[in-house]
Amino acid sequence: MAYDTDKKNRAPKSLYFPPINTSKKNLPTPAFLINLSALEFNLILMSRFFQQKSAKLRPQFNTHKCPIIAKKQMEYAAVGITCAKLSEAEVQADSGVSSILIANQVVDPIKIDLLARLARNSQLIVAVDQLKNLTRMGKAEVQAGSTIHVVIEVDVSLHQSGIQPGEPALRLAEEASHLSGIHFSGVLGYEGFTMFEVNRVLREEQALHATRALAGTADLIRKTGIQVEIVGAGERGLMT
Repeated sequence: MAYDTDKKNRAPKSLYFPPINTSKKNLPTPAFLINLSALEFNLILMSRFFQQKSAKLRPQFNTHKCPIIAKKQMEYAAVGITCAKLSEAEVQADSGVSSILIANQVVDPIKIDLLARLARNSQLIVAVDQLKNLTRMGKAEVQAGSTIHVVIEVDVSLHQSGIQPGEPALRLAEEASHLSGIHFSGVLGYEGFTMFEVNRVLREEQALHATRALAGTADLIRKTGIQVEIVGAGERGLMT
């Protein structure tokens, strides 16, 4: 983006937009192009696929990073949008996306405060895997007069983040269900690491093992009387 240094407020200049009927080969590059027919086809395809499923779709914002497309997805099958960072959640909240999942932990105190403010006007769901982070988040939400929805990230064999399945996840869920400013929504796991296994039989076994660890943890939490609304899997898309 270019800026006009002659103006006190440094207002951004208008970028060059070619006429609507400009041929594709005459567009200045780099250019971001969307095949609207293909987009519409894919939106309808996913909507029809999930109509008869108990699972619900929450696609990744990283795929297109376009709030207009995100809102279009929600007009069809999606129950909300998933993103990786707080900054992406802020863009979506500003554009009017009503339900946003941050499928990573937000631990920086400044970012937690921003998260609390954003949660006043949007349903924000964020992943947690530590009690200290969960407690700090609850305090920030209370101070901001908001409520954050949390999903506990369960380590289903990737070993990068997440709490261990079973009892460790249950104990964190119990803490989350009692904290002010916190709404416990469910559990989240990521079995996408299995895509790197070239042997299909082994890949299916790994995916099944990961899914069982996640679903088993959800069942364990439910047995204590705590409601589990969300069991998130499938490239971090949500399954309910």
